Amino acid sequence: IGNVEAPVENGWDVAGITEATKNHTLVRKYPNIEVGNNDWTSSAGTDVDNSEWIIFDENEFSHIGWHGEEPIDPTLVITAPTDGSTLYTSTVTVVYNVANFDVAETGGDGYIIYNVDGDSDTEIYTTDNYTVNFTTEGNHSINMKLVDSEGNDLDPTVEATVNFIIDLSNTISDINYNINTYPNPVSEILNINTQNAEQIIIYNSIGQVVKNINNVENETKINVNSWENGIYLIKITTTQGVVTKTIIKQ
Repeated sequence: IGNVEAPVENGWDVAGITEATKNHTLVRKYPNIEVGNNDWTSSAGTDVDNSEWIIFDENEFSHIGWHGEEPIDPTLVITAPTDGSTLYTSTVTVVYNVANFDVAETGGDGYIIYNVDGDSDTEIYTTDNYTVNFTTEGNHSINMKLVDSEGNDLDPTVEATVNFIIDLSNTISDINYNINTYPNPVSEILNINTQNAEQIIIYNSIGQVVKNINNVENETKINVNSWENGIYLIKITTTQGVVTKTIIKQ
């Protein structure tokens, strides 16, 4: 850096400091300055405000490798299903959040791989929710991991695992009993059309009851506007058994 026409042994003035490039440490301002500048006069500036550089005393090494804010590590969190929960449905919607990591097939930081019950990995190139269909009851698990564009684990490894139980006992087909829930996803009014229903219980993603209806009509309307966004499980008890439905509040 500097002016090639000026004597090097004297150093160059930066930010109003005489011979700042001599016996000082210069650090580029961040995040204000993100690209280089071939105009040294403009880059050096005449004071601390218009200069692109911060002047420290000699041998200031704390900014080596980066400058500005500390780098933030990527994170991966599975929000649904919750760990240790019991699900009354064979179709499970997986909801998760990825931060500080650009998931993309090309041009990003990498992608996601997941496996169900320790079986083979499936690759994901978006952060959209996905569904898994289970054919057996009992204990199950889903593991997700961030990998780089070459498919290698990050260092340190970034992954998340949830364990849950699927219970399909007394579950009946909603098609046979004319049970319908709409719209899905829902933002304001949830409609539940049923016949011969005795009770409707709605759970959030951590298993808390958010709605319990004992006197069920054939057409039920529920205002969900104040509910938090996420996955909800509807458990409908009829005279013939139990029907479970999953909705997304957004």
